[in-house]
Parts: sequence; C-alpha cells; structure tokens
Amino acid sequence: MATMGLARYDELVHAVYDAALAPARWPEVVSLIAGAFGAPRTLLFTWAHAPAQGGFTFTHDITQAALEQWAAKSMHEDPFVRSAMDRGLLVEGVAVNGDDLVPPEALHATAFYRELWQPLDIERVCSGVVFHGTDARKLPTALSVYRSRRDPRFRADDVDLMRRLLAHLSRALGVMFHLRDSEWRVAASLAALDRLAGGVILLDANERVRFTNRAAQE
Repeated sequence: MATMGLARYDELVHAVYDAALAPARWPEVVSLIAGAFGAPRTLLFTWAHAPAQGGFTFTHDITQAALEQWAAKSMHEDPFVRSAMDRGLLVEGVAVNGDDLVPPEALHATAFYRELWQPLDIERVCSGVVFHGTDARKLPTALSVYRSRRDPRFRADDVDLMRRLLAHLSRALGVMFHLRDSEWRVAASLAALDRLAGGVILLDANERVRFTNRAAQE
C-alpha cells in the first residue's frame, strides 16, 4: 500500500464497494487493480464455475480467446494451482507471490508456460483467494495480477496489498453472491461479450442500441 499512496488506495477500495451495488462496474474495478499493481493483465474469477453456472470472469487485457484456451488447459495443469494445493494455500484470505510457489526455472520447463503464458507475455503472478468455497453461498473466487518478463518481480509489499484487497473484495462480492440478482448475471455476461474479438451490438425490442462491445466501438 505504501507504494501506491493512501489516497489512491482509498479510491480503489471505494470503487470495490461501489461495484457491490452496481455490478456493471466490476470490469472498471479490475482495471483499477491492474493499475495499482502495475500489472498489464488482471483476472478476477470463479475458478470452478463458468458464468452459465452462476460464476463470473472479469479481466483487464485478457481476451476471451485466451480465457477459453486457459480453461481448456484446466486448473489442474496450472503449476501454481498445483503447488498451492499441495501446500494447503487455497484458503480464503491467503495471498502469495508466484515465485514462492513455482521458481521461474521450473515454470519455464512446463507446457503450461510455453503454450499459454509465454504467447501472452505473462511471466510473473501475485494471487489471492477471495473465497475457497466452503460456504455454499460463495463460489470459489480468486484474484490474480500478472506481469511480463520485462516487469519487475512482485515483492512483499505487493503481497501485502493483495492481502488487504482480499478483505474488501470478500465483503463486496459476498453481497453479490447473497443477492444473486439478474443485474449481477447481466454484468458478467456483458463483460464476456466485451472480451470478444468480433464486434457485438445488442438491440432492444424497439431497435435501440443497449450495448456495444469494445471491438464494435473500435
């Protein structure tokens, strides 16, 4: 937190709680988190549930195609997930530096890195568990921020910031999971459409534009 300043931290926390009442703001929150960590890519997601199962995926600069490829590899092929499971770290509130889970030399030797992370220019990760799934009302949820090889390694203060944010995300997302309303499901669906490479425009029954994804806007 010291590296980003109290004012900027407060702004981020306020945005997290605003999104609890306005679910369409979650993509904006994820982008703010990316900026706070100096991370080119960020992922806030329910790792065991797709949107069709009530889950969600909100990203900063990760395409839908990349997410689908990631899902095809499965979480069990992710060396960081395997290491965290072996060490009993998939517990609510736990934040970790990926280098402490899988040393870079070991990571580079995996097919997971060569086939997925390397093409995406991802080299480093700092992650945290928002919910671990023991509460049936709260789906297993994680936050991960990613840096490239050109970026500095994550440090202890990054892990501390992650840990602090997990507490606020837990409260805000807990409200969302408790409400489970249609606005939340719509926000998750629109976020997925926004990641598509093809343009998407949604019209209502009166042929008025209600949504335009990023590709269509460009």
